[in-house]
Amino acid sequence: MRRFGYVTTAGGALVLGDPARAHVRLTAERVEHVVPTGPGTDPDGADVDRSGRTEGAFAAGLADVSAFEVRADARAVRLGAPAVVAWGAVAAFAGGILEPPGTSDLEVLVRRTGDADPVELPCHGFLGAYAAHAHASTAALLDVLLVHPATRAALDRPVDVLAALRRVPRSASPGERRESLRAALVGGSQGDARA
Repeated sequence: MRRFGYVTTAGGALVLGDPARAHVRLTAERVEHVVPTGPGTDPDGADVDRSGRTEGAFAAGLADVSAFEVRADARAVRLGAPAVVAWGAVAAFAGGILEPPGTSDLEVLVRRTGDADPVELPCHGFLGAYAAHAHASTAALLDVLLVHPATRAALDRPVDVLAALRRVPRSASPGERRESLRAALVGGSQGDARA
């Protein structure tokens, strides 16, 4: 499975979180919270038996969303690879009783146009660290998808969106991140700015 921070692809969609656990799916038309309820989920999203899943725990048209925010567990953003390896060893030694940091660490907030409060969608991430760069680039992507509706069609090609995220320079400012992603998703055209 290829991923960038807590973003991956599965079942023809861009996914925030682990596709085998609670996650958010983004397509050109919708945002959907998916909560697996039993066996039959495949982390790669291929040949998934949907009888073990509850889809649509939350669903909205992407055009109806006015704000996104992803809250990642601070430990997951700051935790380095050596600490993850050490924690994995401790958890293995303890017989897997302990839940390692970074496995239930995401909350996606989605506000629909006209709603005062966002809907909180708890998600499960991946074991390991999320680089601050990956978190900032994902936030920029979500912003670009809302501000430039022409970029949403790129979600029909989630692997390309993931590749665009991976190409954002680590040292880019927030504005440079947004512009890099906007240009990659619409091929450099201006797109439609949301009023």
